[in-house]
Amino acid sequence: MENPTDVIVNASSSSATRPTDLPARLAPHLAAWHSGNDLDLLGELRLLRDASIPTLPEPGFDRSTIAAALGVANRGYGHPDADRLAKKLADPTTRVVITGQQPGLFGGPLYSLLKMLGTVLWADALEAAGTPAVALFWVATEDHDYTEVSAATFWPPKSDNEPLRVSLPADPDGMEPVGNRPLGIQIEAIFEELREVYGWPSFQAGLEEIAQSYGAEAHFGEAFCRYAASLVGARAPLFVDAQLPAVKKAQAPYFRQLIERRGEVATALAGAEEAIVGRGYDLQVRPQPDAAPLMLVRDRERRRVVWSGEDGYVLRGGDEERPVAELLEELESDPAAFTPNVLSRPVLQDAIFGTGLQVLGPGEMSYFAQAAPLYPLLGVTAPSLVLRPQALLFDARQGRQLEGLALPPDLLLADDDAVDHALAAASGAPSIAPVETAIEGAMEVLRTSALALDPNLERPWEKTRDQMLGALGKFSERITRAAGHRDQVTRGRLDGLRAYAAPGGVPHERVLCTGYFHGRFGRGLVSQLLGTLSRQPGRVQVLTLGEDEDA
Repeated sequence: MENPTDVIVNASSSSATRPTDLPARLAPHLAAWHSGNDLDLLGELRLLRDASIPTLPEPGFDRSTIAAALGVANRGYGHPDADRLAKKLADPTTRVVITGQQPGLFGGPLYSLLKMLGTVLWADALEAAGTPAVALFWVATEDHDYTEVSAATFWPPKSDNEPLRVSLPADPDGMEPVGNRPLGIQIEAIFEELREVYGWPSFQAGLEEIAQSYGAEAHFGEAFCRYAASLVGARAPLFVDAQLPAVKKAQAPYFRQLIERRGEVATALAGAEEAIVGRGYDLQVRPQPDAAPLMLVRDRERRRVVWSGEDGYVLRGGDEERPVAELLEELESDPAAFTPNVLSRPVLQDAIFGTGLQVLGPGEMSYFAQAAPLYPLLGVTAPSLVLRPQALLFDARQGRQLEGLALPPDLLLADDDAVDHALAAASGAPSIAPVETAIEGAMEVLRTSALALDPNLERPWEKTRDQMLGALGKFSERITRAAGHRDQVTRGRLDGLRAYAAPGGVPHERVLCTGYFHGRFGRGLVSQLLGTLSRQPGRVQVLTLGEDEDA
């Protein structure tokens, strides 16, 4: 599992289970930063480490054009509150809370929904504190990782089965942005498979609701936005398609700076990389000499811009060298052809919205230190950052099982050795500690007498002591394993819950798709989450949402 951070698990009020501590294993590369160390690596970005309401600067610039465009787009997605939110976004006093993700199949992994609801909760908190705020969700339709967005994973009806992964056919055009791709007729076969596996009425109803958004003619981004708007309803954030013409037009001046100030950009990014490595961290985005933090869509393919000499560039993949002046001309005539990369996307996003607060996943947090120097370089006010809500979702039956085991919920994400020790302790298995203490005391008495006879017996005495304690430790491990496996019923129930909580050792918020939880918990999924999720960053919550009577 991953490096631990300070985390809490909260059970929902619906299960009447008391809150309990859970060691964090969901936040790689975050432990030192979240504890307060090395925060200077984030530059002007400010990391929030609790749920206190931050003071956010007023954007103070005109967003009316892009707000109007988002209003039109979101009405098209069926967002029931699109007009009001768009009008609110246009107000320059409104603070923006934003997050984003690729438009994954059936809503993408559960964490996509958790990020989405996290922005809503933070915007609500700001509003309650007297600061007008609106939540936005950046839909990364420019991304070309078709493999990531074209598959979805469900938990099977029988817990002894492997997770069910469904996917569209293999990638036909490796570098085409996913927002340009229709789902295709093959989506119908996926729905047929799911209907056969999940045959009970409530899940079938959820699948039919999902199918209303994920038709064969729909594109990935459009389907994702329609589905999210339908599922979350009036509480949904405004969805921002990264390829929206108004977005591209607003980003164009910043793309120009990335091109014209390419030397300064390269120096700033290299300096950040050196500082991160110097603190002992691995770089999350591999340095690429002469590669620009932007890409160009040409002939339906998204290609990285690579600088060549003083005034030239090529597109990765064998394109001939061209003058940078030509690139600037193309930007003037067709800004829609330009896309940011993983490092420039945050600053370009925040530049056009005046973002006050950005809700991030643990993985995203790890590369923001590399992106941080672009904010002052491009004259963009850096937002505050906060870790998204993290959660594991259980139904009432599973919640009762976990409660009945009377074991700490941290075992849901623990390794087998930790589980063995916990079960051994719960079973009242004998402890070797008193025996170990007695042996060490007796050996110390023997040492005094032996060394009085011959000081050269020191080394043999140490070896004998270590062998005895080592043998005792191995015997203790046998006791632990025996005790841990003696109650096979308890062990079986716990292992079943652990397999569901972390399929393949990965927390299920990262594995199982939103559509699965929609089918399992029904349309009440979102309202229950909004009523139970905590904004406290760095907290993993075990939430009992309700009974799945048919499964």
